[in-house]
Amino acid sequence: MNGSLSNKKPVILLVTGAWHAPEHYAPLIALLRSYGYTVHCPLLPSNSQSQPPANLDDDILFIRPYALSLLSATDLVVLTHSYGGMVASYALANLTQISPNRLTHLIYMTAFLPLPGESLCSIFGMVPPFLRPNPSTNNIGFIPNGPRIHFYQDCHPSQIDRAPGNAEKVYEALFAASDLPLAEAISQAQADAKRQLAADPAAIIANPALADLQMAYDDPNVEVAYIHCTQDAGLLPQLQEMMIGRVHDRWAQKASRKVAKGASAVIREERIEAGHSPFLSRVDETARVVDCIIMGD
Repeated sequence: MNGSLSNKKPVILLVTGAWHAPEHYAPLIALLRSYGYTVHCPLLPSNSQSQPPANLDDDILFIRPYALSLLSATDLVVLTHSYGGMVASYALANLTQISPNRLTHLIYMTAFLPLPGESLCSIFGMVPPFLRPNPSTNNIGFIPNGPRIHFYQDCHPSQIDRAPGNAEKVYEALFAASDLPLAEAISQAQADAKRQLAADPAAIIANPALADLQMAYDDPNVEVAYIHCTQDAGLLPQLQEMMIGRVHDRWAQKASRKVAKGASAVIREERIEAGHSPFLSRVDETARVVDCIIMGD
């Protein structure tokens, strides 16, 4: 860890999941700030219900300059959750080559680890299991009680209801599934991602990102860590393990990560017995794990 981090805690940029707002992470953000961290958690364009609509490419193009603006003044840690791992893996590639400061840590909190060009659908091999077409309308939507079953299953109702804005209501408002037919939505996403309805999840899950970018986790100067959530019913533990194995294979086969002095040749792995929302259900433990990763404990 370099001198700029030795006297104070670094700045953290938290990149959220799809259909999540900063409100969802408020308990974790508050606790990390109490540990002495400065935490930034911007609302992603794809979560803002903006017009014209936004998707993964827009999120990439938003997060990259946001991170660079922070790096202009300080070293940076990036903490990602769920879909936020997709955004950060693409957006933060090669930042150390154009910034006066360092991206020191890239932490995936039960987050997606894509290979170049992948989308959520290609990682799952299908539409994610918590979403499904409606057979009567051919629209895409959640399975019944989808958020509670897949994302909040280990949360006490009070943890959901007392979160700023009510975590489940914020989630459902951001999702706000449109009446655009699934097949048409996917076709549009592939043809012209910029013209998707912001509330339509197909704009996020069906559109491959910028395939020619090197991945952020390939940078040998960045410590990469993964926080497994062993009870995750949305991003299953087996899928978490599979994605890490693929990255390790990528590093070995392509020699794409020549380890710099002090960096690790493997992804650091930590485990929390939690579902998809440890920032609500296991907030104290999550904050401690993040702090230990950053401080090298």
